[in-house]
Amino acid sequence: MPIIAGKNKVPAQGTPGWHGARLVAVHDLGTQKRAYMERPKPMLQLDYRIDEQDVDGNAIIKTRDYNNSLDARSALLPAVRALLNDPGFIAPHEGLDLEQLIGKPCRVKLDPRTGRNGGVFCNITEVAAHPRSQQPPSPARARAAPTDVPAPVEEEHVPY
Repeated sequence: MPIIAGKNKVPAQGTPGWHGARLVAVHDLGTQKRAYMERPKPMLQLDYRIDEQDVDGNAIIKTRDYNNSLDARSALLPAVRALLNDPGFIAPHEGLDLEQLIGKPCRVKLDPRTGRNGGVFCNITEVAAHPRSQQPPSPARARAAPTDVPAPVEEEHVPY
């Protein structure tokens, strides 16, 4: 099979703001040591397909790395709560199989960031429950909801 080299194609970034999305993959990155970490930690990468396409008509996939922890202070916990549509979710002692969340709809917020070399990238900064899947939480599990979540989408189905 031939191996063809070519110019690197700049991946589509998506536009800043809230987007309808769907979780499409979960990757175990193993133990990673990053510059901002005191010590190596187990890491995950979640891939979200957003509701925009690149210039060739292909779906845009945005990724975000997380510490593999559902601790109350972790960045992963709000994403899992959004995907489960359960703002009061508390991780069970035995953990949660994140692959069960693949295919779940959500909303992601893309914010532009400037890289070290001056390039601008839209990174996922927040994940919220998809408006179509939102149900009022039971009174026993009610928690404070995010205040800047976008208004519900008027579409009849979720195409992404």
